[in-house]
Amino acid sequence: MQNDFDIRFLFSIFLRRFPIFILTAVLCFGAAAGVAVVLPPVYKASATMLVISQQIPSALAQSTVTVDAVERIKVIEKQLMVRDTLLAIEEDFQVFPQRASMSPSTVVEAMRKSTRFEQARLGATRRGGGGALAFTISFSANSAQVAARVTNEFVTRILERNVQLRTTTAAGTSEFFEQQVARLEAELTKLELDIVSFKRENAGKLPETLNYRRDRLGLLTQARQLQQRERASLLNQRELLVAAISSQTKPEAQMTPEEKTLAEVRRARALRRAILSENHPEIRALDSRIAALEGLVEEQRAAAEKAVAEGAVPAPTTPMERERAMIDKRVEELDSQIAELSTEIDQLASSIAETPNIEMALRTLNREYDGLREEFAAARAKLASAATGEQLELKQQAERFEVVEQATLPERPISPNRPMILMAGAVGGVGAGLGFIILLELMNKTIRRPSELARIDITPIAIVPYIYTAKEMRNRKMLRISIILGFVLLVAVGSYVVHYYYMPLDLLLERLIQRARIDDAIKLVRTRLNF
Repeated sequence: MQNDFDIRFLFSIFLRRFPIFILTAVLCFGAAAGVAVVLPPVYKASATMLVISQQIPSALAQSTVTVDAVERIKVIEKQLMVRDTLLAIEEDFQVFPQRASMSPSTVVEAMRKSTRFEQARLGATRRGGGGALAFTISFSANSAQVAARVTNEFVTRILERNVQLRTTTAAGTSEFFEQQVARLEAELTKLELDIVSFKRENAGKLPETLNYRRDRLGLLTQARQLQQRERASLLNQRELLVAAISSQTKPEAQMTPEEKTLAEVRRARALRRAILSENHPEIRALDSRIAALEGLVEEQRAAAEKAVAEGAVPAPTTPMERERAMIDKRVEELDSQIAELSTEIDQLASSIAETPNIEMALRTLNREYDGLREEFAAARAKLASAATGEQLELKQQAERFEVVEQATLPERPISPNRPMILMAGAVGGVGAGLGFIILLELMNKTIRRPSELARIDITPIAIVPYIYTAKEMRNRKMLRISIILGFVLLVAVGSYVVHYYYMPLDLLLERLIQRARIDDAIKLVRTRLNF
């Protein structure tokens, strides 16, 4: 039994089924080429932005915007990806030609899928540390112009949003501290007025005058004691003068009736005392009468002295009476002075007693004032720092975004990958053609080789080769011509697709030569041929 595996037989089958193979391969490749041509191109435009650190040292000027750049980029990305912004950008640049058949939600979703924000570190180490922070913004569209314009629009909006975010934050910080300074200044002024008013109301009870008031109290107390001693001495002198004046006998012509009666009663008592004892009723009655007369005489004398003092009657001419009048006048002066000193001493004693309470209240006010003043100074310092930070933001001297690479028109689309589609169509066409031939042969049960007779237990006696007729020879010749024409047509179609939808053939040839590194050899051959 002969071996079933016969290369010549398999090749003859392939030649016989070759038209089917070619047709299947051409159809598959044509379908792939149609798909590659029909699929719309997608262009991707990208722009790179760099985060520039603050130019002025932070030790000299501190920015009030503390939001990290990465977080700020995410915030801006969320703000740009909102529905209204995306619809406005799509309407301005007509991103989707089929916009009329798309709903707003579909447009928003498509815009979000077409937009990409990617962060990177320029000059970062292998461990991911260090390096400048950069990020790219890319947008994909069916038109290169639209992709570039939309990307640049995103870049413009990012720069505007970043400046707006930083300046708004800095301005809000400055405004907050301005309000704080104004509020603290008003409270500080009110408290100063309260302290001044409190000191004015308690001017004689303040702690700073306590030592003076204590010294003053001691001096006034000593002065009052001296004046009281002087008054007591003068009163003793006056009693002696009154006694001396009383012991003197006035001329009867100068005596008042009461004085005359008093003199007679005193003489009568002296006579009766020589006979009677001190406890005798008559003596007691005389003493009572003498005391009443003495009081009456004393009242008359006081009235006379008052009249003398008022100038109604002439002053007494007796030296003792003049001395008594001087003593009375000095006693009156001392009484007035002692009363004034007592009043002042009482006031000083009361103010000294109240000074501890005043000191506690004043300390409370001063403590509150010191706290407010420190808070006010801190707020003023923070306001100055916030104003400096605001100026940094307005003059763009703080951290900012800078466009490193502007979005330009992409030279070629990122999808579809037409060469890969054509290659897949060619490989798939060859595979489909071979698979179709194998399927037809598996379904064909006819006997075509001597070895196949063994399946029905028949041994061939002789093998007569196949004899081609003239018609079959012409058919085979036409088949060869068809194969050649089909191959030429396939090459022509492939070249057309590659030239117009992927890359011009001359540029493709140059790149292939450069990649094969035979351009130097070609130059050498050309040089020698010219020689």
